[in-house]
Amino acid sequence: MQTPKSGCKTSSFGASQIISPKSITCEASHKNSPRASSCEASNKSSPRVAREVKISPRYAEPTASSCNLASRPPKEGSPKVPIHRSPRSLLTESKGPTRAAELESKISLLEHELKNTKDQLFSSEKSKNQAQKDAAESRQLLLALSVKLKQYQNQIRNQSSSTETVDNPSCLSENSDDSFSLAFALNEIQRLEARLEVVTGPEPANTELCKMEGMKSELMNSTKSESQAKALVHETLMQLETAKKTVETLKSDECKAKENQNAGALEIERLTAHMNFLEELVSKLEAEKKRDDISIEMDLNSMKLEAERIKRESGRREAELEAGLRKSRYEIEEMKGNIMEKENEIQSMCEENDGLVMQLEDLNTKLKDKESECVILADENEKLKSEMKEIMVKIGILTEEVDKSNKKVARVFEQLEAAQKANIEMEGEFRRLKVQCDQWRKAAEVAAAMVSGGYNGQLVVERTESMDSSYISPDFFYGDDFVKKKKNGNMMSRFGVLWRKPHK
Repeated sequence: MQTPKSGCKTSSFGASQIISPKSITCEASHKNSPRASSCEASNKSSPRVAREVKISPRYAEPTASSCNLASRPPKEGSPKVPIHRSPRSLLTESKGPTRAAELESKISLLEHELKNTKDQLFSSEKSKNQAQKDAAESRQLLLALSVKLKQYQNQIRNQSSSTETVDNPSCLSENSDDSFSLAFALNEIQRLEARLEVVTGPEPANTELCKMEGMKSELMNSTKSESQAKALVHETLMQLETAKKTVETLKSDECKAKENQNAGALEIERLTAHMNFLEELVSKLEAEKKRDDISIEMDLNSMKLEAERIKRESGRREAELEAGLRKSRYEIEEMKGNIMEKENEIQSMCEENDGLVMQLEDLNTKLKDKESECVILADENEKLKSEMKEIMVKIGILTEEVDKSNKKVARVFEQLEAAQKANIEMEGEFRRLKVQCDQWRKAAEVAAAMVSGGYNGQLVVERTESMDSSYISPDFFYGDDFVKKKKNGNMMSRFGVLWRKPHK
């Protein structure tokens, strides 16, 4: 007897958990509405300003994007500063890139809108299929609930037929009548028991009492079963009410799903019309783009001709400039050659002066070296003299020890002889070095006199005259070898004169 209760509970729980198609369709329409997508497309449009598009009155109202396209103002030409150029270049600059950029922006915008409409169609078809699935599920659930209701009605009828053992048949409809009839039956039973006790006496009263107790127990059982039946009836009535409510909600959901389905179909029709309109616009814009491409090609051809003419003029000018450059380069090279010659002359003179200065420096260094060598030799002579004195002292000591060491004495004599020879050689070398130092000193003085001014300023005059541009040196006629021989002869004669002079 508890099975209908559990079945009803499960059915009510399943009905409460079913997602209504209204919420699904509402969410789908909210997410995929064409107005929102068209607004988003208009907000996300390219920064380039699109031209005004002619829209037929048939498709002027259905979409927001078409309204946005129609309401856009035409592109106003920005005020340009007049530049002195040829009229052909002005035409090409005004037509070419701006028109192509406008057409590209229009085509990209229309492709974006086509993509949005296709997405909207896809989403609306998806929501339509979902709504159809929800409607089919709701119908199946309604059929299942109607079958369950019929089963509950049959069970209630069976229970009511099983509880008709009591005399009063109206106990199922009215609770108050049932209680009154039960009280009346109990009073009748008690009255009959009293009569039986009076008539029959004590012996048959026991049997009657047993019968009455059995009847009482049967009455108690019947009252218990009646109370259980009332509880079951109450529960089944509650379940019927909940089932009716779920059926009503499912019917309302089915109606709403049908309405949403119809709205989706209308939306699909509207979107298809808008897509056809956009396709027409795309075809028109493609035709305009072709025309603009042809005009751009013509402008490009004219620009190519103009560029060729400019190239020819620039080639002629380049040839003239190259001739002038060659002439100027030739003149510059000549000037460079003259400058190089002058620089070579100056450099040769500087090198001669540097050579003389270097010779003077070398002579001075050699003289200093010789003087240092003389000082060293003098020191060595003094050391040798001191050594000689020491040796003489040692010889005196050694003479006393001749008897003891003949070998030592002979060695000492040999050392003495060698030292004397070395001393004599050192003295001769010292004299020779002194003479050489004097000669080098005289030569250095002569060279210094020649560099600083020479004899009566003849060298300086020659140097100063060679710096003059109009002066022609005798080297030009005789050559370098002749001049060198002459200079060497003069130098040798001067050294000979200085060498013959008596030394002070």
